[in-house]
Amino acid sequence: MKSSRYYRIKDYKPLLTSFVTLCISLLISFAMGQPINLQSIGKEVLGARTTTRGTCKPNTVYEVKVEKAIDGDTLEISGSCNNKVRLLYIDTPETVKKNTEVQCYGPEASNNAKKEFKQGSTIFIKTDKAALDKYGRLLALVYKNSNDLSDVTKSSNYEFVKKGFAKAKFYNPNNTYKKELLEAQTYAITNDLGLWSQCKQ
Repeated sequence: MKSSRYYRIKDYKPLLTSFVTLCISLLISFAMGQPINLQSIGKEVLGARTTTRGTCKPNTVYEVKVEKAIDGDTLEISGSCNNKVRLLYIDTPETVKKNTEVQCYGPEASNNAKKEFKQGSTIFIKTDKAALDKYGRLLALVYKNSNDLSDVTKSSNYEFVKKGFAKAKFYNPNNTYKKELLEAQTYAITNDLGLWSQCKQ
């Protein structure tokens, strides 16, 4: 019996350690008169991931708040099943990817996203057949107006491709609007817009 109890306690040791550390962090913040940010402390102590797997649904609309634009096609958000959204059907040049140099037209694409998605603004995101990518990020079309949700050409995804800030890119099974996004890309190429005029393809 002692052996069995020992192993049960041992199994919970990491959780107990995290709980004690969390309590100590809260006591220190309180004693020093600092504001207590439970979300920040929880992430630091428990090592929370930046994404939440398994709770996001396909073919679903979420109303969320923008926290920040990470780069040209990825946003941090709040109020959804996940705190990171990757714009569906598109790919912008890299600016923050680990072990990757800043790519041609990456800063322009990133600045465009930061301009379009101001911190605290409300946006509407719409998933396709698969809600998450292999990294656990939410995949979605992004809209500024809920009245536009049925028109992909009103999405930021479509707009970024048509203006040359991004290339169209697809991973099955998410291909519902493949035709429309490829048409937007053809427009950007034909009119020599954005990265199509500045970068060697």
